[in-house]
Amino acid sequence: MVTGEWYSELADATFAGLSSASMSPDPLLYDLGSESFGSYVFAQDWQRWHEDLDQRRRDPLGPLAYTGLHWLGARAQRVPRVPGSFRVVRGAVILSLDPDERARYAGVELAGETRIDPAENGTLEFEGGAAEFARLGGHAVLRSRLRPSPFLEAFVGTPAFPPDEAWVVPAVFHADAREYEVDAAVGDFLHLLQSPGTLRFTVDGRVHELAVFESVSGNGWRLPFSDATSGRETTVWGRDVVIDPVSDGESVRIDFTRASNLPCAYSDMTTCALAPRENRIRTRILAGEKTPHLRLIAGVDGPVVVAQA
Repeated sequence: MVTGEWYSELADATFAGLSSASMSPDPLLYDLGSESFGSYVFAQDWQRWHEDLDQRRRDPLGPLAYTGLHWLGARAQRVPRVPGSFRVVRGAVILSLDPDERARYAGVELAGETRIDPAENGTLEFEGGAAEFARLGGHAVLRSRLRPSPFLEAFVGTPAFPPDEAWVVPAVFHADAREYEVDAAVGDFLHLLQSPGTLRFTVDGRVHELAVFESVSGNGWRLPFSDATSGRETTVWGRDVVIDPVSDGESVRIDFTRASNLPCAYSDMTTCALAPRENRIRTRILAGEKTPHLRLIAGVDGPVVVAQA
């Protein structure tokens, strides 16, 4: 079991009230009512957040740059365009290089056989790309990151609902530290997540209480959830909202307009921890990111970028 991975289109109505026949195309700030100006600032802040998020998804060293996810076992196997063969012996990965193959691990040039501990999350570098080792649910895995990345070359951004302040919902935190076992998007294993407690809030006249979780980076909390749009307007894997930590009984805001997709919404090569079953909202959350236009899937002859409806 391991800790989980976490990693627009603005409608014209977003700016309704910012224009009229008497306004210039670029109105003076003092011409705007406080409500209209507040909505304008909210939409601008949201747009910057969303553009920054998509820009970070283009990171050539990020999870969306992976081009393969390979589960290693006792039988030696080769990975397309990655030098060497790989087998697992007593939990360690044995990398065997042919005399004409070149690779580096932790900056050291390798030759022959090398024993690698996948729990160290080390990187194998070679001409044409890199590959990372990891241990997931007791399994040794290798993730290749070949150049060029077919997904990053095709990625054009993520669609989203227009930002609406009505989807910023007040909630109350209730401390209840516990562990959750949740499914992984890919692979036959469970993620173990640490929760400090729950958030109680009301949406569409219904009271909900969802668990929040510590982020992998240690900066803040994450609220993973699914809702009645999941598998329709939004991704079937659910979405995620960043929450500012508070103490027991204190109030905090849930900004559903910043509900973001998990990496598994974009790629078969990630093993995201999914939201627990208790974190389902039985209404449509018409805010945040929608299903991505493109997805990288594991094809027979290698990864393939496909369009999603």
